[in-house]
Amino acid sequence: MEILKSTQGKDKVCFNDFTYVRQKDCKFFIRWRCSKYSSFKCPAILKTSNTIKNPREIHDHNHSADRNAIAAIKVQRKIKNKALTSNDTPGQIFSEAIENVAVDILAELPKESHIKRSIRNHRSYHNPKEPQNIQEIIIQGEWAFIDNDRLLLKDNGPEASERIVMFATDDHLRLLTASDTWYLDGNFGLSPKFFLQLYVIRIKKNNVFLTSIYCILQRKTKQTYVEMFQIIMEECAKRNLYPDPKYLHLDFESAVIEAAKEVIGNHINVRGCFYHLCQSTFRKVQELGLTTMYKRDEEFRKHCGMVDALAFLPLQLVEEGMTYLKNNLPENLMDLLDYFDAYYVSGKYRRIGNEENNIRFRKLPPMYPPAVWNVNESTLNDCNRTNNIVEGWNNRFSKLVGQKHPTIWKLIRKIKNEINADRAKLAIDALGEPEESRTKRGHNKTVNIRLKELVKRQNEDNITIGEFLTAVKLVKRQNEDNITIGEFLTAVNNNIRKRTFYYMYRYYFYFMRSIIIYFFLCDQNKIIPN
Repeated sequence: MEILKSTQGKDKVCFNDFTYVRQKDCKFFIRWRCSKYSSFKCPAILKTSNTIKNPREIHDHNHSADRNAIAAIKVQRKIKNKALTSNDTPGQIFSEAIENVAVDILAELPKESHIKRSIRNHRSYHNPKEPQNIQEIIIQGEWAFIDNDRLLLKDNGPEASERIVMFATDDHLRLLTASDTWYLDGNFGLSPKFFLQLYVIRIKKNNVFLTSIYCILQRKTKQTYVEMFQIIMEECAKRNLYPDPKYLHLDFESAVIEAAKEVIGNHINVRGCFYHLCQSTFRKVQELGLTTMYKRDEEFRKHCGMVDALAFLPLQLVEEGMTYLKNNLPENLMDLLDYFDAYYVSGKYRRIGNEENNIRFRKLPPMYPPAVWNVNESTLNDCNRTNNIVEGWNNRFSKLVGQKHPTIWKLIRKIKNEINADRAKLAIDALGEPEESRTKRGHNKTVNIRLKELVKRQNEDNITIGEFLTAVKLVKRQNEDNITIGEFLTAVNNNIRKRTFYYMYRYYFYFMRSIIIYFFLCDQNKIIPN
């Protein structure tokens, strides 16, 4: 005897290839009626104990056994179970479930569209009601825990002007405290309704990168980030943990940088992502209306790249490098250089006073000083120049979630899945599993070696600033895609033409050689023409 679940989730007993549904709970036994009673008026009855044991059939069935129907019920049960435990789409779940299933059993299943709808409904049924406003979002019960461990770190409440919901286990807080380097990034595509972004803090434990804090934020103001960091410090202190990171790797977001220094301290070293620095420079090129010139003028493109190359100079030489660029680059780059100097190198001046008083200028520090974006030391020490550790995770986690702007309940479920995956990685790492070899592709490895060599030469005064900036740009271009579609098609066309002429020439050469050999042999009477 086997106990199954009906499509409505009720008990259904399978015995001798027939199925029975519960009819009545008596004092000493349970009476079950044949599931075909409605359609065939089948009189068969099954009696079991109150613990659904010791089955005894009463009356015979007036129809054949339901072997295929029972198998179909099991397939449907398998589909529903996977719907709750898997991240696959309804189509993927259905395809895998019916693989290798006999045709006779498939005939007993509902239509594919009905099964897919039931998968979506089954998933939705196990979520709380979709909130109509942010005040209705209350994280409690199973959504605040993972495997009986606390998961919800802090919710500043439905009435907060800038709602913050944070998730982290105590184990992850301990790992965060032990780490001196934090990697931070926000993902706007994964924000649930009524929120703006999912902000995460990742760390490295031995050979494992993992997400330590998940923050669902309604805003991206400095005050939001200040409160976020304060919550982290306060919740850690409640557990006798006192994090003190030395390095923060993040994008160029001034609100986060200011908030981190205000809460954690000015001693932290903020390291901006070199990739985002280059993006910022190119956005300014576009803003200045220089995109066409950038695409078409090789020399202009090289000069723009020399601006980004300032990041590879020793920190104390960055201002000198900017002076060199201003003195040597053409006039059409002055607006770009003034922007970069004001926001990333020297800062800008603000007028103070009025006409009746002496007008003075106050120098303001740059929004992102060189210490934030300089990669000289990172290059020498073979460290990351970008924040790809978080960017790559964002891409992978987005695929795991499977949609943009999921419900908050789906996002929490995926966060639980990710935490369990991190636990497995840590367990394997604890056994002394060696770090996976991630050998860079030959081309990228060569570029990094050359950049490191150039940085060494500059640090040893074996190369001038001008030579250094030019060389870094040339090396960087090896790792960039600087060819337009038109140039690509022209190059391909030229290559095809060259190869066509080459093969035509070879064909003509071998053909003529054959003719010559033929007539030579005829002349020697070794071949008699017809």
